[in-house]
Amino acid sequence: MQLGPVIPAALKDQDRDGIKRWLLPDVFQHCGISEPADAQAHPACVTLTEQHRFGPAVMKLANDLAYGGVLRGGAQASYERPAHDPEIALIDTDGLHELARAHPTGSRKGWWPAGSLIARALVELHREQGEEAGVVTPYRVQADATLEALRDVEGTGAAPAEVGTAHKFQGREFDIVVFDTVEGGADSRELWMAHAHRRPAPSPWPRDGVRLFNVAVTRVRTRLYIIASGERVKGARPGMALAQLAALIGTPGVRDCTPNT
Repeated sequence: MQLGPVIPAALKDQDRDGIKRWLLPDVFQHCGISEPADAQAHPACVTLTEQHRFGPAVMKLANDLAYGGVLRGGAQASYERPAHDPEIALIDTDGLHELARAHPTGSRKGWWPAGSLIARALVELHREQGEEAGVVTPYRVQADATLEALRDVEGTGAAPAEVGTAHKFQGREFDIVVFDTVEGGADSRELWMAHAHRRPAPSPWPRDGVRLFNVAVTRVRTRLYIIASGERVKGARPGMALAQLAALIGTPGVRDCTPNT
């Protein structure tokens, strides 16, 4: 449930049997593995089910999103933090009006000012506390906009935090992760993360969205911020990735926060 290799569109879109049969499916599909339980049951597959990076709230989210409950953790995954120190904080953009409206740059991708501004404030906050932050988003255009916002603060042209897409950050980890979903409220078109789910579908696109969501949230060690419209998260249809997040709000370690407007 991590991201597969990036295949150039010029190659992926070719109507060739060899490409469709061998290149587009990932190694797990070739072995008949589509779910974590399939990996555990496969006689030639050894599953690595224990993680030592993040705490119980992020592990619960990762299990609900992608791993079907098979992921386990070391000592840090059993530590419940005080209520005032959540492991996951949803930064609700409702009320930010035009700043929180997503601007599509494709059928299901885009950018918005809210994510860049909030990410910049969070990076500055944690930098003052000596904590390393990484800002991850599904779309390169949003990553570029956030990088420019951070460079403006620094004044030297160097950004005070790494910013990139989930593909860039796969395998990385940070004390603090800011996951900018670029999902606005009712006045914004639903983008990729709003359509991410694991149910059977004619296209791998919704499942790939879950894989991206999973990679983004599991880069964190201590605090995960998720920037999104609270309305969109709480109104997500059952089975969607955003609905998995909504179900955790208010449980230990997960809090809904609204920035000052």
